[in-house]
Amino acid sequence: MIFVYSFKSSFYNIFYDRISSSAVNILLGYSKHEKLFIDETDLLDFKHSLPTLSLSATSIQLLKENYFNTTNLYCQYPKLSIDSKDIWNYLRPVKKKQPECEKMQNWVYTDNGTFRLSQQAVQKYGPINCSYRAILRGKNDFSTLEEPPLFAVVDKMPLVSDFFHAHCRGRDGSVYSNIHSSIKFDADLHMRHKLNSMVKRHLDYNVLMFGFDSVSRMTFMRLLPKTYSFLVFQLGAVVMKGRYTNGYVTQWGEDATSIGTFQMRLLGFRDQPVDHYVRPFLMVAESRRTRKELCFGSITRFKNMLNWIKEFFEMYPPYQPKFSFLLHKQYSHNANNLLPYGDDETLEFLQYMNKRGYLDNTMLVIMTDHGARYSQFRTSYQGKLEERLPFMSIRMPPKFQQQYPRLMRNLRLNSHRLTTPFDIHETFLNLLDFHSHQGEYQSKTNRSYSLLQLIPETRRCEESAVENHWCTCLEWAHISLTSFVIEQFGQAAVHFLNYFVRDVKGKCAQLTLHQILKAHQASIRNKKKQIYQIQFETRPGNGQFELTATYNQSTQTFDIKKKSLSRINKYGGTSACIAHKRPEFREICYCSMNDKMSHHP
Repeated sequence: MIFVYSFKSSFYNIFYDRISSSAVNILLGYSKHEKLFIDETDLLDFKHSLPTLSLSATSIQLLKENYFNTTNLYCQYPKLSIDSKDIWNYLRPVKKKQPECEKMQNWVYTDNGTFRLSQQAVQKYGPINCSYRAILRGKNDFSTLEEPPLFAVVDKMPLVSDFFHAHCRGRDGSVYSNIHSSIKFDADLHMRHKLNSMVKRHLDYNVLMFGFDSVSRMTFMRLLPKTYSFLVFQLGAVVMKGRYTNGYVTQWGEDATSIGTFQMRLLGFRDQPVDHYVRPFLMVAESRRTRKELCFGSITRFKNMLNWIKEFFEMYPPYQPKFSFLLHKQYSHNANNLLPYGDDETLEFLQYMNKRGYLDNTMLVIMTDHGARYSQFRTSYQGKLEERLPFMSIRMPPKFQQQYPRLMRNLRLNSHRLTTPFDIHETFLNLLDFHSHQGEYQSKTNRSYSLLQLIPETRRCEESAVENHWCTCLEWAHISLTSFVIEQFGQAAVHFLNYFVRDVKGKCAQLTLHQILKAHQASIRNKKKQIYQIQFETRPGNGQFELTATYNQSTQTFDIKKKSLSRINKYGGTSACIAHKRPEFREICYCSMNDKMSHHP
């Protein structure tokens, strides 16, 4: 029996050049020995990319709406359109498959912890003499060190550091200079799993997490269609629809180091947080001036990041537990238009990891942190929701799926229930202590659940530590911009902004309300308190904000909190006067000097 889904989309032609027949082969290339469970909504959501999709009933079980039984869920996630014309008015994705890097192939590469010279370079420029300078972490997260150069570096020499600067000269005087990342051999790390008692308690699985910054679930499907296809229809990954936004050898990193998760507004780590830490390498990379800012010589920086994960898995044996988490920002942080550059290389990476057997004992998590924040699309209703609905897919190893069908059923059912990042953390705790639980794992609080235990149908945002501002379960109704309560809210909002930056009053201009752009009221059953949300613009600087607050009708006051405020247009360098010393004020402060300069004759 064959299930045939025929889809017609006005935007099919936009994607055809990128997905073409190769994607059909991807979709139909699933393992004949592995039964795949596919959520029917994943097919419906993805209709824009494939007009006709045939699925073999012997290998695929289609999970229809009644399987998930979402009727009684307290939190109903919003239904969003993936291909409306309005969305494409905001997006201008690149049409090329990847950026143009240097045409000359890199002379140097790494292989399983060794320094390698390209045979093509040797034949063309040889003999080649190289020096090697190790790139190391400095005294903290904001400094790096380069050791004195090692000369007469030879092919197949073991690396002495994960990161290095190679400087080479050929026979004819040609010069090659580039920085490289790899995984050096470390005997102590290879022995770690044998010396740690925790190994006996957790499942013998690796964890591989890879994420993109500022990409919603819908945009992931729009601009990374091949990657999405492979995850869902080849690997059988479970895509979470309702997500808000110890013996292991470890790897962590993110590009765009100036806006690092633990460094922007924070002091970073005192000590190196993981065994293999890419931040020093990327700090050096971002300080170098190159003609091709998306490349390291002949390869993209994105591919270099994926290669670093490959080398991490290649360096350590299968029985050594591994944890890897990398977050990529360069293609998507400022805008999503460069994101298609990552589709082919992500697909090739996943195919490689799967073919080499690395995913046989690895929990694979492909995710994003949130949708686009500072764009015209963000001002729309769908843009607001997409910011709050990132992409999250989880693929458990085939052996786990066979051994624990009940836990896999829980995971699939949870894909249609309210989930948060706290649940991912709880799932890791579950796996780390898996063999200590005789029965089903029980979370210690209602704030988080392991995704392998069934999340209650009654779960709401407030008990999940999700603020009303970020909750996509709430239903909103338009309200007049000229109503008394909204005008009062607008003035209270601007007063709050000015009060919040009062410590730097001399540097930040006094803001005034220019206009209220949109206003909504949440549909809740509470006569004493109401929840309102407005989008408004301030002067000077034309800053646009979105604010959610509770209104107490008895006192006629708003309860306004900073964590319920979003800046929804770019502020760039307008807050540069306080950005370094008071980074928490950046999205609100408009430096007085900007206003003076704009009026300067």
